Amino acid sequence: MRGELLTTGIETLDAQLGGGLPAGSTVLILFDPGAGYEIFSAHFTLGTLRSNGSVCYVNTDSPVEEIVEILREFEGNLEKYIESGALEFIDIYSERYASIFPEYALRTSRDDFFGGFDALTSLREILLDERRKGKRIIVDTLSYFLRSYDEKDVADVVELMGVSARASRSIHFLFMSRGMHSEAQENMMKHLCDVVIELITREDGTQIRNYLKILKMKGHFPSRTMIPYELTERGVEVETTRRLL
Repeated sequence: MRGELLTTGIETLDAQLGGGLPAGSTVLILFDPGAGYEIFSAHFTLGTLRSNGSVCYVNTDSPVEEIVEILREFEGNLEKYIESGALEFIDIYSERYASIFPEYALRTSRDDFFGGFDALTSLREILLDERRKGKRIIVDTLSYFLRSYDEKDVADVVELMGVSARASRSIHFLFMSRGMHSEAQENMMKHLCDVVIELITREDGTQIRNYLKILKMKGHFPSRTMIPYELTERGVEVETTRRLL
């Protein structure tokens, strides 16, 4: 018997998955450059918000303004989610570059501005914060943490994310650049997460084609078939003629 499933925010992907992803899961998304991971992230965010859930979006590699711009392409009334607190940004990107963002430095503590900020500790505190229990956490990207911290410390926080997801019956998403890190690091993250999805780009003559592959899903034996998907004005469209599970 299948447990509770939560929407990804992508109808064609939910159809492939039989309704969505298992509640209580950590989902690792390994992406190639150009695979459109930002659009997947937008769908995951908006799918949660439209289902009356809440999202804690941890941005490390892009400013909040760029992420909001992408979200607005698919949701005209994004402000209602921000103003209500349903969508919360943990702006690690600006913390990293506070010294070259004067307007940000004005609202940053002296310790953080002069190097006291610890992004991994902040992520750990978010996971332990009772006020955020049940929120869907999106880490964009895990690659920043693997580049900046000891891999064992990162692994400990990813394990904590798994505990948090199971306790709250939510889903946490971690995006990670495919091929950027060592094979050992990549395999460790695959081992720690409940679901592993790859977003792959391939050259086909004069065109670049995108494919999605599920490597791992707890409680299932995925086919590991590469399923084509397209990035359109409506967002991600996954082919439904072949099955992922």
